[in-house]
Amino acid sequence: MIGGDEVLAIVLAGKSAPGLYLREIGVGNRAHQIRIGMSTKNLDELMQDSDYDFRQLTDPGINYRFYKDLGVAILIRDGLIVEMVISQIPKETTGLI
Repeated sequence: MIGGDEVLAIVLAGKSAPGLYLREIGVGNRAHQIRIGMSTKNLDELMQDSDYDFRQLTDPGINYRFYKDLGVAILIRDGLIVEMVISQIPKETTGLI
């Protein structure tokens, strides 16, 4: 977990981490699992047209794919998922109001 007095995020990492199940909206909603070790190709096939952008969590040099509609950030290394973070990361600000 990432946080202090409040939980800010739940981090799933390592071979024994549970997968995340995503359910489709609608009748006969199928569940798809995202898991550590899954390839980027398989992730892209499951996520299809889901929008993401790149965000940093605790290290400004590490970029996660952040799927804001799902509240899931995914760290990819060498074409594989190595970490998943459940969180609502605040929108980046540009300094302009």
